[in-house]
Amino acid sequence: QLAHHVLLRAHVGVLLARGAVRLLLPPAGAQDRGARMVAGEWIAQAGRDRACPRTLLPSAQGDPITSESSYLKRQLSECSDIAVDLPAGLTVDAFADAVASCYGADLALSPDNLAAAWAAADWLELTAEDGLARRAEDYFFEEVATDHGLAAAVLRSCAAFLGGEVAGAGAGLLVRCLETLAASGGADSRWLEDVAALPLEEFQVVVEGMRARLAHDHDLMYTIVDHYLENHKGKLTEEEKSRLCYNVNCAKLSHHLFMHLVQNPRLPLRFVVQAMLVEQ
Repeated sequence: QLAHHVLLRAHVGVLLARGAVRLLLPPAGAQDRGARMVAGEWIAQAGRDRACPRTLLPSAQGDPITSESSYLKRQLSECSDIAVDLPAGLTVDAFADAVASCYGADLALSPDNLAAAWAAADWLELTAEDGLARRAEDYFFEEVATDHGLAAAVLRSCAAFLGGEVAGAGAGLLVRCLETLAASGGADSRWLEDVAALPLEEFQVVVEGMRARLAHDHDLMYTIVDHYLENHKGKLTEEEKSRLCYNVNCAKLSHHLFMHLVQNPRLPLRFVVQAMLVEQ
């Protein structure tokens, strides 16, 4: 399987070219030839094209990458040659692995590469029944969601994907890790510190992800926002604190945490007063 994966990576031939990605899709009939011949052709082509303008060169219509990636199919419907600028945090290797998976490569998922695979699959819209997005989700539920240590490791790796085009995917996976950790580790665990070290804009993305996913229960969101405010005491303006707090729907808090909220000196006074009025 490793040799097959390497061969497919050679087929795909992803390389950096002037800040973007140049994608050389497999030549016709390449998969019927030997690995050495295909790899040799790719290396020679890569050497010739390394200084070329950034482009993506599609193969014939019906190639797996254009049939499995809704994003690329949409782009290629408008132009036959396109530039692919990777989103912030997404490496060329992660992109290559995602594309290779469209050709049947069996990417071995792990806590180290799950966030990258998750983000790449979401960005490329690899939503086939047996595609990378489904495989990444299955791996999360089968391995990560049942293991506190793995969830903590994946959570930390999600931080690289909280900006730009993959922010939604990165936050979505991070929130799932938060749910796992909250259920198994309590509110005083070290994972809270990992989320509290985030910059404000990235943390706001996480909070928005929690609001979207935790529709009926905001206890976890309140706990995390409160911990963030505690760790950034004196560093946030009232407006910034309010922007975070107003993501919390006080009507969706347990009675215990609501009583904590109305007595919490870290929260903006206006937010607390409004919460008390809603309760009445």
